[in-house]
Amino acid sequence: STWGRRGQRSERETRRALMLLWPCALFIRLPFFGDGSRSELSSANLSLPFRHSRGSAWKEGSALRESIKRIKHWNSLSFRDNITALYGINQFSHLSPEEFKAVYLQSRSSKVPRYVPQVALQGIGSPLPAKFDWRDKNVVTEVKNQRECGACWAFSIVSGIESAYAIKGNTLEELSVQQVIDCSYNNYGCNGGSTISALSWLNEVFYLKY
Repeated sequence: STWGRRGQRSERETRRALMLLWPCALFIRLPFFGDGSRSELSSANLSLPFRHSRGSAWKEGSALRESIKRIKHWNSLSFRDNITALYGINQFSHLSPEEFKAVYLQSRSSKVPRYVPQVALQGIGSPLPAKFDWRDKNVVTEVKNQRECGACWAFSIVSGIESAYAIKGNTLEELSVQQVIDCSYNNYGCNGGSTISALSWLNEVFYLKY
């Protein structure tokens, strides 16, 4: 009957789906950074929440295991050398170093000549402090996540201008990185650009004074 054929087809589709899903189950119980200690990665449920749709479970599971090995090694060094750095699983842990470099490290050195300082740097009259952090002065905005957009040239320039404006005594404001990505001349949006070109455009359009 029609119902019988549909039932058999549904059963075959269910079996096929289970066969496709079972490799993913191999990676459900993997180590992750659980209790916050420096040198221990405890075992708990982990279901690759950050995996990319273009990657396979086998490939990403292998990359994740290698990431966990590196995390254990780095945390052991931090513990040994009494360093406060703490490493753990994040949204990049399913990528191999080669994949991470290809996706997120797209920056190329600019061939445009560097700006020449207009005023020679003067000697420092007072000794430097043992520690100085602009974040303590409330002149640095929050870290922005550019994801896979290759526009580090825009993010870095805008962050620098935000801080320079605040250091001058103004209120710290978050400026639009998107405007620089979309509008600045001689750049390629999320496909790369030049900090020099971005600064030139900003100076032309907004006449930067800081």
